[in-house]
Amino acid sequence: MKNRKYSEQRDDRNVNMDVIRCMAMFMVIMVHTMGNLTVYAEPYNKMWYISEFTNSVVFACNGLFFMISGYFTLDKDFFDIKNFYLKKFTKIGIPFIIMSFLYYLRTLYFSGNISLILVMKDIPDFIMQFLTGNISSHFWFMYYLIGAYVMSPFLSKMVKNLSDKELIIFTTICFGLQTFITTVSFTKWSFYYQVFLTFGIINWMYYFLLGYSVKRLISVKRIKKCVLVFVLFVALVVVMLEKRFIPTSNPYIDNQSPTMMLTTVSIFLLLRDYVKISCDKLKKFIIFLAKHSFTVYMMHIIVLARMIPWFMEKMNNGWDIILYGGIGYVAICIITIVVSIVIDEILINPIIRRVMGMV
Repeated sequence: MKNRKYSEQRDDRNVNMDVIRCMAMFMVIMVHTMGNLTVYAEPYNKMWYISEFTNSVVFACNGLFFMISGYFTLDKDFFDIKNFYLKKFTKIGIPFIIMSFLYYLRTLYFSGNISLILVMKDIPDFIMQFLTGNISSHFWFMYYLIGAYVMSPFLSKMVKNLSDKELIIFTTICFGLQTFITTVSFTKWSFYYQVFLTFGIINWMYYFLLGYSVKRLISVKRIKKCVLVFVLFVALVVVMLEKRFIPTSNPYIDNQSPTMMLTTVSIFLLLRDYVKISCDKLKKFIIFLAKHSFTVYMMHIIVLARMIPWFMEKMNNGWDIILYGGIGYVAICIITIVVSIVIDEILINPIIRRVMGMV
């Protein structure tokens, strides 16, 4: 009886993590959709408020993805690091290479230089663009993620040997360092001594650490829903006040600022602990969708680039921005998901299964 109860709880927890994956997937598409609509956002007009508030929420997508990765990775027992690397390369590296090559072919097609001979001739150029991160700007996430997995076996051994108190101190120190970086960016001063930051885990890797810290420190005793909603509300109010009254451009404000870190953790915990899905069909759909979220992330820019110009033509600087922008967003999501499922099923997954059978 106890075993069945534990199994059900574990299944619910995994479904909730898939809910977070799906939420982050839809958020990242919204980020890049809003990026095209901000052409209508003049300082403090209605489109400015809509876009800035939306960005203050949906930019949590990247932190959520990294938290999920840290959540499931850093508490592993790494008895065989080589095998871990092989599996991660197969499940992440192969899809990344395939999608990067599709993006590269797309670039050749629009340049008018695509042919079998030219493609074969340009393979060295593709390899160098892939290795140097010049295939597509949104692939920055992939290089950070690969770096996170490379260091996972070693970071895991460190954090798992910390006591709960030590883990809290270390996580707090890293939070303080990231807060310092964000605060300096609001000033005229520049921060030159980057070596000062080496005793902490900062930038996107901090979210990777947060995934583990949250799992270990906030797994038995939940934070009350009202507290999480209040923290989320305060974080969004503060960041909007910063954007409205502090004119200095801050590259961290929608990525790694204290307000965004609190927003991301609040959303993560609300979805993990307080979303209850009782319908089996809905569970299966969420799990199915989450399995394709990785490809959706990589594919959506191609779909967005083709569809956004058509919707932009129909917009004027009025409320129809919201109407056509909303319709465009939904259409981009649906088409991206369908295309990603097809690519996964006919190309990526068969290759992964073949390679997994060899390692």
